[in-house]
Amino acid sequence: MNNKAINLLHNKKMPSFKRSFVVGLLVFILFFLCGNSFAQTTYYSRASGNWNGAVWATVSNGTASTANITANDNVVIQANNNITLNVNNAVCAKINFGSSNAVATLTFNQGSQLTVSGLVTLGNASNNNQRGSIVMTNGGKLICAGFALGNTGANIFTSGNGTIELAANNTLPSSVFTSFNNLTISGGTSTLGAAITVDTLNISSVATLTPGSNLITLTGGFVNNGTMTSGSGGMTISGTATSQSIAGFTTTGAISMTKTAGTATFTGNINGAGLTINGTGGTLNLGTGLTHTFSGTLTRTAGTLNGGSSNVSFTNVSSTAGTFTAGTGTYDFGGSTNYTIPVGTYTNLILSGSGTKTIGASTISGNFAVKGTAIASLTSGTYTVTSLTLGNTGRNSGKWGGSGATGTNININNTYFAPTVTGIISVTNDTRTALTVTASAQSRNYGTTSLTSGTLNTNFTAVSIVSGDVISGLTLGYSGSGNLSTADVGSYTITPSSLSFSTGDTAGYIITYVTGTLTINAASLTITARDTSRVYGAVLTGGTGSTRFNALGLQNGQTITSVTITYDAIGNTATDDVGFYSGKVAVSAAIGGGSFTASNYSISYVAGNISVTAAPLSITGVTANNKVYDGTTDATLGGT
Repeated sequence: MNNKAINLLHNKKMPSFKRSFVVGLLVFILFFLCGNSFAQTTYYSRASGNWNGAVWATVSNGTASTANITANDNVVIQANNNITLNVNNAVCAKINFGSSNAVATLTFNQGSQLTVSGLVTLGNASNNNQRGSIVMTNGGKLICAGFALGNTGANIFTSGNGTIELAANNTLPSSVFTSFNNLTISGGTSTLGAAITVDTLNISSVATLTPGSNLITLTGGFVNNGTMTSGSGGMTISGTATSQSIAGFTTTGAISMTKTAGTATFTGNINGAGLTINGTGGTLNLGTGLTHTFSGTLTRTAGTLNGGSSNVSFTNVSSTAGTFTAGTGTYDFGGSTNYTIPVGTYTNLILSGSGTKTIGASTISGNFAVKGTAIASLTSGTYTVTSLTLGNTGRNSGKWGGSGATGTNININNTYFAPTVTGIISVTNDTRTALTVTASAQSRNYGTTSLTSGTLNTNFTAVSIVSGDVISGLTLGYSGSGNLSTADVGSYTITPSSLSFSTGDTAGYIITYVTGTLTINAASLTITARDTSRVYGAVLTGGTGSTRFNALGLQNGQTITSVTITYDAIGNTATDDVGFYSGKVAVSAAIGGGSFTASNYSISYVAGNISVTAAPLSITGVTANNKVYDGTTDATLGGT
């Protein structure tokens, strides 16, 4: 709106009906302009030809001419028309194919590109003979929100050398769109409606591919910067490409390699069910420094499996044909069944889970481990390894095997080695864990006893316990008679020994025991003087050898034979009045019998009390003098 129009509206001299007319006119102009800006046109093909050629009309039976098709416009390619995409910047909102009983075709040229913000729909819903065809033999790129099938007719998608990019949430149809040259998931979540075969699969960082129960067959590379949700369909790595790079992913389905030439290499961690190698002439390389977990069976019927430097685990092994190069990583053969592991040259080998795992004519240059309740059956002489792990802990160097092992100086272990076979493990390095066990400082009072067994983190500590191992206890010894109730007050040395495990065992450790200190404190003993009494005018005699006391807190059946009693002058002077004198009987110097030692006690002496009673008084030789009765009871005493 220009300044003149604004000034016109603010002109107060303008009559109101004119102002209303101007406002209405402006609103109409704005509506017209905005309407034209967002208008959507449907373009119908009227002849075969190039996308930018004179082949379009705005009605299905109109006259063909060139068109400026925008991202807001819809496109309908009609029957018997073959539109060739000859530009690299074509756009539209959606495309429908087929309007009569014939095939409508869109053919991509090399280097061409079409971006469709909505769906691409093949076939007309009203008739199965009204079909669509997308041909990408020469290449080109189609970016769209997804695909749909308008009917169940013989619609056609020829992937050729082209690229499909899915940019929004969509579900691929269960037919027609099942084979791709290059498939990119660039946005949203794409859900497979059927098994697909794809040469190059690329999932962008903000995108998700959900296979569900549908198998993905890869004949080329896989780049996964986004998410591929777990499904039971699994993946087959196929084809003859000289080199395929397969990114990491997770599936609950099986993974197969059926290549007949070339090498496929994992570039990310793989989690899947079983792994099958069945490609005569093909190789699967497990990659560099990765970790792959297979919850199922390793099956080799043809082709080559190369471990690279990755770690890998399986729960079973079936056939072992083809070629196997273990590589420099770690192999973990687990599960609960009995089976024979593949013959190979292993760097590190783990047998886990349960059941008996049989080792044939293999070599193990690094660490050999047996974990869980698995049992190693050594059937081929001597296996020389750098180190040995049984359970969770390393073991000492030397020879190891079951009771049937042939040779001398063998560490017999029938828990982890089958006792019925003769093979042995010869271990170069001692890899036991250094474990320091320290007795904790303790204290108790004289007359009580000390614990002779300990609880971890209560009576002792242990440093460097291997994860998974559980210590059940140990034995505690004491210098002198420190563990007895009769041990005198003082300090004693606590010596730990005989560590035991409820999970794990001491054979996996080099144990250093560190002593602690026991402090025996004096027991509390209270000696109380008994209360006493005297008659006014008399005095009490104290001194040693008194038994007028009570004792509380004696230990070990000990006794006190006597004490020294001292009476305070106040309360024990002949002239002190009759009364109660508190705390005037002092007690001290307890003397015990037998094993009693005063230094083993913290003695508290409690004074007793003195009660002074009245003395009796006798009067004699008193008589009453005679008197004349005078009506009173008064009399005069006389005597000497």
